[in-house]
Amino acid sequence: MSPVSDSVNRALRSADVAVFMAPERSQLKDVRISTEGFAMKPVVMINPRWLFEEDKSDFIGSFDVI
Repeated sequence: MSPVSDSVNRALRSADVAVFMAPERSQLKDVRISTEGFAMKPVVMINPRWLFEEDKSDFIGSFDVI
């Protein structure tokens, strides 16, 4: 996914939901950039390889942990 390509961004803009499978902490910036246009659409991260407590940013805080 890194760097975020134009084709990935076009695909995400037309999608109804985005699902990221086990993103690495180093990919967090790319995930954030990819989801910026998803204001009212769901974004799901499955088993991220980092702890939410490690980063208290607004982006990370916008996710509910289940």
